[in-house]
Amino acid sequence: AGATSELALYPLDLVTGRMIVSQSKSNSLLRMIRQVVHKEGIPGLYSGIGASVPGSMVYTGVSFYSYDTLKIACKRYNAAHPAQGPDTGGGTSTLQTLGCGMAAGWAGMTASFPMNVVRRRLQVQGMHEVDPSALTSSSSTNVDMKKSRRKVFPQTKLNSHLRQATSKDVLRNAKMGEQFLVPWGRPYQGCYDASVRILTEEGLGSFFRGWTAMTLRIVPASGFSFLGYEWIKRSFGEE
Repeated sequence: AGATSELALYPLDLVTGRMIVSQSKSNSLLRMIRQVVHKEGIPGLYSGIGASVPGSMVYTGVSFYSYDTLKIACKRYNAAHPAQGPDTGGGTSTLQTLGCGMAAGWAGMTASFPMNVVRRRLQVQGMHEVDPSALTSSSSTNVDMKKSRRKVFPQTKLNSHLRQATSKDVLRNAKMGEQFLVPWGRPYQGCYDASVRILTEEGLGSFFRGWTAMTLRIVPASGFSFLGYEWIKRSFGEE
């Protein structure tokens, strides 16, 4: 189910991510879609899908398995401690359901988060174009490259990995037909290449950049989603 929904809605997720990163004030949804198709073709709308589908499957599987496991544990606790636990009629209380859903969402999100990082990087790397002045000569200096990067990323501070990149990287990419520059230097060639380079160049912790912000969004949303799921089931007489 997770994989099916991801395949159907993935282009919208990619376009949304690029619209967030884009600094243009005139980018609408349809204009961004046309821009992606014009520059990268239809496959461009599915950049990063190789990490997104497994990530969606992992998130859905882990979250539902965790929820069912925690729900069973709560039912057993309520049955073993009827005087202490809430009167749930053999089920779980509202707070227990909410807590189980939040914990399940956290587990699924944490398990799939590295794939989410790979997906997002592959989604946005195609939209950063190289400053043509950086391609004028093979003798371009690192100073020139820094100026070029500031034009491409005016709101982004140059990190240590960016500073280590040289003009040769840009020229090599240009010869390969890759007319863009990204903060991590040479563009990724796919999910496997991205995963290996993130691990070797930036360390394991880079797979969890943004984890805290995602936790604050996913955990409560997951809790209320499972709570609504249980209420709908009970309204139809199911337990």
